[in-house]
Amino acid sequence: MKREWLEANYLKRESARFKKQKVKVLKHKAIIAKINQIAKEENIRKYVKKVKFIIYLAKAEEMEIDIPYDQFQDTLKNLCVTVQTIRELRDSGVSFQIRTYLRR
Repeated sequence: MKREWLEANYLKRESARFKKQKVKVLKHKAIIAKINQIAKEENIRKYVKKVKFIIYLAKAEEMEIDIPYDQFQDTLKNLCVTVQTIRELRDSGVSFQIRTYLRR
């Protein structure tokens, strides 16, 4: 009886792990597809590495945007507007520096 319970529990965990991995892959594909669509619409030279969206603003300037899996739908909705705003601000002479500090 204990062996049957262990086998059932193992199969249940493996099934949950498989489903979680499948959802992660689908989200990743959705993010890449949306990034490609935005890049095509906005004529952006882009490079996608995992789920980082790198926008080349000029020859020696790039901006990297991390897209979290758990919020990718909300992030992608605003990404097109964000890219346009960043380009407009940069063209008007505004420069950007964003730093992240780890707090302990």
